[in-house]
Amino acid sequence: MSNIFKVGAYIIVACLSILPGCGNEPPECGAPAMVDKVKIEIFKTIFMGILKNGFNEDVGNKALKIVQLNITTITAEGYEKEAKRRTCAGKLIVKVPDLSFSDSGADVSKTGNHPYESRIDILEIYSKTLGLRTTRDAKGGLGIRGENVEAALTFNCQNTADNKEQLVTINGYKEISDFVVGLAMSTIDLVSTGTK
Repeated sequence: MSNIFKVGAYIIVACLSILPGCGNEPPECGAPAMVDKVKIEIFKTIFMGILKNGFNEDVGNKALKIVQLNITTITAEGYEKEAKRRTCAGKLIVKVPDLSFSDSGADVSKTGNHPYESRIDILEIYSKTLGLRTTRDAKGGLGIRGENVEAALTFNCQNTADNKEQLVTINGYKEISDFVVGLAMSTIDLVSTGTK
């Protein structure tokens, strides 16, 4: 069994143990079970983006060790009793340390669907989308100034039709997900990681 399937199996078991359905209402918006479920969904999206671009889960694990993701300021936005659907909002905060990358000039045109040739070019674009300050050196290396990045999230949790599971849908984190995928793809070029 490949590692990605093992990771997937652990995530599914964790989800089922965290959020048993069986007719129960979804957990409150700020409950640890809800926060864990939202984080699992975000991590799954990140890992799928990494795999889609031709990389394995090891690079994803490296990237998730470099940045820290937290969900804060969670509020309840509504509850539909008949559908057993809870709507919540919160902030996704990503703590990005100072980062420095060399430019190996690695060609990524055969992985994913990018018009750029360098992983560093892709990471720079994702960084700027988040408002992170970047610099390029004379050899093409990339520096990213560390800071916290925030995204406003909305998420829903509701029971499946058979009331055996609870599903979460999340909006508002695409740019952060893209950045972490770009970071994962560029870990081979990582020269140093600073502390923030």
